[in-house]
Amino acid sequence: MKDDRVYLLHIRDCLDRIADYTRDGRDAFFADTKTQDAVIRNFEIVGHRRNARTVANRRRLCALQ
Repeated sequence: MKDDRVYLLHIRDCLDRIADYTRDGRDAFFADTKTQDAVIRNFEIVGHRRNARTVANRRRLCALQ
């Protein structure tokens, strides 16, 4: 089982990529299907990594809410 920090760092990297890929604005994003695919893929990875967090960490975060 990986340490949650690994997942969180990967999420951060994906979010940085999304910001980089969309830097040129909405029109540029919608004009380039490769950019759209890259952004969508990075959002998918964020979702997978979010779900991969350890059970103990999820319980701890739920207790804080």
